[in-house]
Amino acid sequence: MGTETGFTRRHRLDTAFGWSFVLLAWTVVAIGFASQVRARFTGRADYPAPLALEVHVWAFSAWLVLLALQVALASSGRLRWHRTLGALGMLLVPLMAWSAIAAEFHSQRFYAPQDPENIRFLPIVMNSVLGFVACALAAFLYRRAPPYHKRLVCLATSVILVAAFARWWGDAIATALPPGFLSEWLSNYAGVLVLFAAAMGYDLATRGSVHPVHRVAIPLLVCMQLLAVALGQSQAWPDLGRRLLGIG
Repeated sequence: MGTETGFTRRHRLDTAFGWSFVLLAWTVVAIGFASQVRARFTGRADYPAPLALEVHVWAFSAWLVLLALQVALASSGRLRWHRTLGALGMLLVPLMAWSAIAAEFHSQRFYAPQDPENIRFLPIVMNSVLGFVACALAAFLYRRAPPYHKRLVCLATSVILVAAFARWWGDAIATALPPGFLSEWLSNYAGVLVLFAAAMGYDLATRGSVHPVHRVAIPLLVCMQLLAVALGQSQAWPDLGRRLLGIG
C-alpha cells in the first residue's frame, strides 16, 4: 500500500469506518431534530420557517446525501465521479453557511423579547459555521491527497452536527453538571468531542499514529469551541450581541 508522509493511505477497514460515520451522522440528525420536524409539520413551531431556514434544511440534507454518495463512489473505485461530484458539492458550502447564519439571526430576533439569555448561544452557531467552512475548504484544497481529504470532510461534517447532538443530549448534560463554563461547553460539544476522539482512535488502531490533519485541526477546533463558549458566557456579550443584531 502507498504511503504519504509515512502514513498508510488505505486500510481494509476504511470503508466500514466511512459507512459507520455516515450512518451515525444521519442517526444523530434524525434523533436531534425529530421534535423540531414534528412541530413544523404539525403547525406547532414557535414561528413560521423563514426562507433561510428552509434553504438550510435542504442544503444540510443534501450535504449528508452527498457524503453517503461519496463514500459509495470512493469505495467502489469510481474516483472520477467522486471528484466531479465533490467539486459540485462545494457549491453547498456557501449556501449552508449563509442559511445557517441567516436562520439563526431570525431565531435570535424572535426569541429576544421573551428570552434575553438566548443570545449567548449565537457564538456557538457562528463557531460551527466557521469551523465547517474552514474544514470544507481545506478538504477541497487537499482533494488530491485522499488521507487528508477524507479526514477533513469528516471533520467538517462533525462540526455541523453540534446542534443535532446538543438537541439530543445537551439538556441531560446541562442538568447533570453545575451551571457554568464546563456545563455550557459539554452540553453543546460533547457529541462532537466524541467524534474527534473516535477519529483519532481509529488512526491509532489502524495506523499506529494520529494523522497530521487530526493532530493540527482537532486542537484548533477545540480551542475555537472554548473561545465560543467563553464569549457567549462573558458579561459583555449579551449587550454586544444584541447591538450587532440590532435588537433591543
